[in-house]
Amino acid sequence: MSRTADPLVSVCLPAYNAARWIRAAIGSALEQTHSDLEVVVVDNASTDDTVEQVLQISDPRVRLYSNSRNLGVYGNYNRSLSLARGRYLKFHSADDRLYPDCVEAMLERFRADDRVGLVFSPRDIVLEDPTDPSAAKWKSKHENTHERFGELGEVNDGGRLLARWAADGFGGNWIGEQTNVMMSRECLDRVGTFPLRMCERGDQELWARAMLAHAIGFVDRPLSSYLVHSGSLSGANRETGEAWLDPLWLLEGLLSYDAAARRYPDLARLRRRTLLRTARKALQPRRPPPAREKLAALARYLAFRVRSRRGAVELHGSMSDGGQPGETVPVTGPVSVAEAI
Repeated sequence: MSRTADPLVSVCLPAYNAARWIRAAIGSALEQTHSDLEVVVVDNASTDDTVEQVLQISDPRVRLYSNSRNLGVYGNYNRSLSLARGRYLKFHSADDRLYPDCVEAMLERFRADDRVGLVFSPRDIVLEDPTDPSAAKWKSKHENTHERFGELGEVNDGGRLLARWAADGFGGNWIGEQTNVMMSRECLDRVGTFPLRMCERGDQELWARAMLAHAIGFVDRPLSSYLVHSGSLSGANRETGEAWLDPLWLLEGLLSYDAAARRYPDLARLRRRTLLRTARKALQPRRPPPAREKLAALARYLAFRVRSRRGAVELHGSMSDGGQPGETVPVTGPVSVAEAI
């Protein structure tokens, strides 16, 4: 593939302190049966040797960038999207693995129906410590959440899936994590990128927005593996309680689209119930984060609601700005680095 040609697929791989896994993650992307792809690695100001590990890979399809400061998880995902050149964007986490035909199998769903904007599949959950009872419990709970949609075909009506998910109150990530998802550039251009106000469930909010506008493709077999380890985002959020406002922001993200408010009137009622539950949690001093921090965060949310009623408030970034424009610079070295977009 010519270095100047835009690839069909961009594998977007944000990384932070991922030196232990990053080469294997990139290798699983480079070993795909579909080879017309690039791997966009964006290091999020790591304090370990993540960058040095990537620099040891001498494949021209790898493009490495480094942020001058940490942009947060979703800010860095958005930055990787803004640097991608492909028509299809394959999400990939630095501690996960893609199976060899992952990209090819997902592309088949896009080619089957031009209404498809997102394709997902089950994934294998791998526990770094199989003896950890909390990790084993998480695996048991989340291993087959896609089954809660009911019967899934190769191409599914996004509105129908969203209605089922919303009726359950968005209880869990029925699509799954980023590594088992691919989206079209057209879909991301239409619905926007990851939300920056969320700590853990920003991927769920993006999947739900995609369902508003597009059909959803499904491949009924695992195409990747997801690693659960002590330093993972979900594990950290369980310890600190940082994601406690995410259910409210998820609903705000959906209701910022007129189509969602019209087609799903129950969303507004769900937001009211969620706000009441959240306010009660803010008054529980023994649950993290501390009550003072929870009340301050809730006050910021309520201030946002007031501003949004007075006029449009932008919640989602675009493919062109990446959420944090101007923060990423190319890294020189043996890895092929293209010009920044």
